[in-house]
Amino acid sequence: MYTAVRQPQKPEGPAEYSRKQDPDRLVQAWFSLMGRSQRRKKPTQERFEPLVTAPFVSVASRVAHMLRGMLKGTLCRMGQLFSPQESRSTNVATFLALLELIRAGRVRLDETGTLTMDRARRPRNKQNQPTGKEAAADADHTAQ
Repeated sequence: MYTAVRQPQKPEGPAEYSRKQDPDRLVQAWFSLMGRSQRRKKPTQERFEPLVTAPFVSVASRVAHMLRGMLKGTLCRMGQLFSPQESRSTNVATFLALLELIRAGRVRLDETGTLTMDRARRPRNKQNQPTGKEAAADADHTAQ
């Protein structure tokens, strides 16, 4: 591979900018060159309105919603949980609820996105829960 390089050249004319310009316009031009189209301005109340008025969605309510849907048989795929029509907070709470149910062993999710519910009762206290080795052995036994 061949690279061509030339020697630096001296600029023609004076190095200082001598024209009169509005300083704010020069700053806006600089920010445009740097990838920011406008200077950061203080946000208006309209920008905060959707955040303040958004309904609070608890993870516990989404856990209950998911378990009810699975018991009724209306919810069997992960794709049914999330919707672009729902608010961001609802989708985030749903995702956290799904993770919590999987972690607790109440719900399983396979590679195809199918949800299955484990209806077996689990012990609530930490003393009766299996250790890491016991849980791994149980998982291996279940897979076979």
